[in-house]
Amino acid sequence: MYVPASCLLLLLALAAGEGSSGRSKANVDKRNRAVKLMDLGLGEVKRKPKITSLTYEKCGGAKDPASLVTLKLKHDRDGDLVITATGSTSLKLETPIRMDNELFKKVMGVWVKMPCFSDVFGSCKIPNLCDYGFDECPFKPLRDNDIPCQCPIAAGEYGFEMAEFPMPKTRFIEALTGSYKGKVDIYMKNGKRLACYNGTMTVE
Repeated sequence: MYVPASCLLLLLALAAGEGSSGRSKANVDKRNRAVKLMDLGLGEVKRKPKITSLTYEKCGGAKDPASLVTLKLKHDRDGDLVITATGSTSLKLETPIRMDNELFKKVMGVWVKMPCFSDVFGSCKIPNLCDYGFDECPFKPLRDNDIPCQCPIAAGEYGFEMAEFPMPKTRFIEALTGSYKGKVDIYMKNGKRLACYNGTMTVE
């Protein structure tokens, strides 16, 4: 997945809420720190970030086992995300699954590499995505379409249409808005690459 991937992962983690049960207390704490990062702005007015443009392209080879087939985002009247997505994997996805992100934001016309915030957002090396799974999946669209929220994930095709994901309001909106580009590489435990994607996104 790439929206860029680190952005989408953060948005979905935030949408799940602080009370959702995760695989470990340490990673619940990481998600909660990410939620708090969204609320550090000094302004008094909160609003929801809005994704106004999105592009992505595969940078891996045709033999990469995992593939994002379609990804469409829009916002409803309340500013929440409405996502249509399909993807496939030819291999069973088992722990650990490593994700390496590079994320850049355009600042005064110059692309600036973002640091890694709270181990999940920015230019991060995440040793095991499976650590961020949920024992009880908080996302109704995933439950309704029999898409697991934790590893292992069986080989096959997965997808959902017009699924709604609540977006959090934040005072940190001025820092989040802007143009982003990045790259994500995802690897299995044996070092075999699962997928590679480049992407761009604009947040307002």
